[in-house]
Amino acid sequence: MPAAAPQPSARLVRAVAAEREELERHRARLARQAEELRAALARIEHGLEEIDERRGLLDRLAPTASPEAEHEPRAGDDHALRGPDIREVAVALLAGNGREAMHYREWYELLERAGHTIAGKDPLAVFLTQISRSPAVRRGIRAGVYELDRGAAHRLRQQLDALQRDLNALTTAAGTTHDATRARRRHLNAEINRAERALEEVTRLLGAEAEHELAATA
Repeated sequence: MPAAAPQPSARLVRAVAAEREELERHRARLARQAEELRAALARIEHGLEEIDERRGLLDRLAPTASPEAEHEPRAGDDHALRGPDIREVAVALLAGNGREAMHYREWYELLERAGHTIAGKDPLAVFLTQISRSPAVRRGIRAGVYELDRGAAHRLRQQLDALQRDLNALTTAAGTTHDATRARRRHLNAEINRAERALEEVTRLLGAEAEHELAATA
């Protein structure tokens, strides 16, 4: 019968226990540091998202100050995407990948992986500005996330119908000058043109689904 293995000495047991406790303490310290770093990174990412979105808002308020407008052409920019082409390609890529929503940074990387480049001093800011302007896209619930607006065609059709009714009913009311009526008519026509262009873009980008939606609400 083989001899039983010797039991570890009390000194060895205490040393192992002490080493294990030290490892656990060290692991706990590293875990706390990792959590603090993750929290700090999340704050930084959130701050970057807020800055980029506010820059996009400023670009929409003052388009002449946009990064795209400040861009000086460089060699190799001949095939770079500009203006509305950016959002059309972006929406087509998102839909083509079977996605409904995506963080704008990931979306930009998707566009780059597809071999596209964007003209502008700050391509990411230009990209964010353009997808923010797209009538086929809306902001998601989470910061920095944008999603396809599947209800855009229906809303735009309703908006167009309301504008057309206002235009058809427009008359010079008592106490209203002809100049005011003409100004109102110009405003309504401009809004109708804008809504028609947006509806055309949504229908083109979202394809048969948008057309089916329009037919169902006609």
